[in-house]
Amino acid sequence: MTDPDLSGIAPDLRDFAVPVEELAHLEGNPRRGDVAAVARSYARFGQRKPIVARRREDGTGEGIAGNHQLAAARSLGWSHIAVVWTDDDDATARAYALADNRTADLGGYDDAALAEMVLAVRAESAATLLAATGWDLE
Repeated sequence: MTDPDLSGIAPDLRDFAVPVEELAHLEGNPRRGDVAAVARSYARFGQRKPIVARRREDGTGEGIAGNHQLAAARSLGWSHIAVVWTDDDDATARAYALADNRTADLGGYDDAALAEMVLAVRAESAATLLAATGWDLE
């Protein structure tokens, strides 16, 4: 048996790697993300933070935070993804999923600092690096 290809996962996270086929997406997840954008980021930067999943009573895993990361990993043909496990019950898992998404939504940007950083990345690198961020010069 050959070792799985974990090259897309940051070295410090590889001990947390789980086969993607052992994970299901959170049922009823209201978040709609841009899986293609996450895949572009993963293709360029790899996975640098784990997703959060819980073990269900039937022994399967269910993504709580990072469902679009899981979908992106699958779209890239990855066999594994790094996971941090919780033992949340149904209500707690759904509440955490809501909190994870909503707390990100409640943040904002300093538009001047954002423009400066986007321009700096573009000036210092190839256009493909900026594209991997999900931002553009617009």
